[in-house]
Amino acid sequence: MTVRLTIAPGDHYDFEIKPFEAMTVADNIRINAPMPEGLAPLQEEQEVLQRYSNAPTRYIRYMKIHEVQAVLKHINEVTKAMQASDDALSKVKETIAKWEEEHEGKEWTREGAQEVLKSHGLFRDTITVEGKTFTAPLVEDGDYGQLLDLERQMHASKSEAESYVRALSIMMEGDDGKYPVQRDGESDTAYANRCDARSQERQRLFMAAPWIEVMGIAAFFFSRSQHFAAICGHNMKLLNSWLSPKTKREPIVIPSVGDLMQS
Repeated sequence: MTVRLTIAPGDHYDFEIKPFEAMTVADNIRINAPMPEGLAPLQEEQEVLQRYSNAPTRYIRYMKIHEVQAVLKHINEVTKAMQASDDALSKVKETIAKWEEEHEGKEWTREGAQEVLKSHGLFRDTITVEGKTFTAPLVEDGDYGQLLDLERQMHASKSEAESYVRALSIMMEGDDGKYPVQRDGESDTAYANRCDARSQERQRLFMAAPWIEVMGIAAFFFSRSQHFAAICGHNMKLLNSWLSPKTKREPIVIPSVGDLMQS
């Protein structure tokens, strides 16, 4: 649904109420931010309109009542599509909850996770945005420094959706090649700046990518790699909630000798 709000000739604002499958990560973050407390009914309607349209307040205030009602009706239809996605996520959780019971007491596995994600249309291992295609590699094939930077990005993240974007910016492989290796003679600062510039451009791209695809790839990484899940589990509470108490991801510590251990 595309709407043009016109205050005067040459003074208009166009916006689109996107279908759920076309909503970007940035849209998702804006729409699902906590609602301010104590709003009156019309103020709450205004908040919803501005979140979905991203229109300046002066255009929202100039809308006619019939326009508001038409847009809110369409938003309600989009919300129903969101609910269908939430239902799929709930079915994943339900499947996981019954896993051991239906598999002779065997614990939930990463292979099982992939199959369930596929069955509910939530599984992704590639994404294309602005004509650039990115592929999800095996985390364990990456360099240790990549995991160090992934952990650093998780500390900087403010929301689960943003965590997905930051994780993909570090982990995905694209036309710009694998994660940068520090050049001989390159200072630590210059190398860190080069990695950050690459990650920031990728974050911009993934913020503009469809939310359902970005979430699907984060789920792909989470279900395939213990290292990824251990680093990102606290930031990705939705994905972490799928795991049993025995497999939930907690912060890891590195002992003086031996393998990585759960804290």
